[in-house]
Amino acid sequence: MFSEYTNLINQLITFIITIIHVFVSHRKFEREQWSRARPPSQRQLDNLRINGAGPGKLDLLEWFRNMVLAN
Repeated sequence: MFSEYTNLINQLITFIITIIHVFVSHRKFEREQWSRARPPSQRQLDNLRINGAGPGKLDLLEWFRNMVLAN
C-alpha cells in the first residue's frame, strides 16, 4: 500500500513539474517571438501562439517541440 502512495506521489510531482515547465516555456516563447514595443493583447497572443510571428516563424507547438528535442 505504501508503494502505491509513493508511486502516486511521484506521478503527481512529475505532472506538476511538467505543467510548470510548459508554463515557463509558454512565457519564454512569447518573449522571444513578440517584437513590438507594446505588450500584446490577448487576441495578439492567441494569434502568435497559433500562427507564429510571421512567415517562416514557428507557432507555439512547433517551437516547444524543437525546444524539447534540443534538450
